[in-house]
Amino acid sequence: MAIFEDNFKDNRNNWWEGKTEYGEAEIDNSLYIESFKAEGFYLTRVLQIDDKYSFEIEIDSHYSTDGGGEHGIIWSHIRNDNNESEFYYVFLIRVQYRGKSMFCIRNFNKGVFTDIQPWKECSYIIHVPNKLKIYKLDNDIDNSISFMINNHQVIKTTYLPICGEGVGIVVNGIRDVYVNYFKARYTEKR
Repeated sequence: MAIFEDNFKDNRNNWWEGKTEYGEAEIDNSLYIESFKAEGFYLTRVLQIDDKYSFEIEIDSHYSTDGGGEHGIIWSHIRNDNNESEFYYVFLIRVQYRGKSMFCIRNFNKGVFTDIQPWKECSYIIHVPNKLKIYKLDNDIDNSISFMINNHQVIKTTYLPICGEGVGIVVNGIRDVYVNYFKARYTEKR
């Protein structure tokens, strides 16, 4: 059951488009995001995901050029009263055309990053495109969350609870990325 899906053929879902000092975003048959600064740039949607049920969040994306930086999924995002990020998780990949590609999973909480999975080499990351998926399974035996790259599970861990409603795409470092689709769905009947 779909929670949200966008293939970016147009901007029917009203993603932010424009340019700031941190980056820019444009939709034209894909979502183009460019980060201008090392701190990163992200776009989120407010999605109410009921984590009592199994769900998945997925993006299909690629870089347009080689270089530093990383991109991936941001979820459970909370902003404070000053519209500053207060809490979120990120699942990131770093594609290296001339080296080892890597992934990590991090938590940001009130100004402090904590590694859930430090940067780790991953042979499943390819040059173009890459599919990232977060899969939360909830049943009587297993309350876990899995992270997949191109249909290969790269890590499974105890479930990370959803604290906020912001879900979206993040680009860190001076980097540009094309996102072919973004979707979130329940994997069981509600």
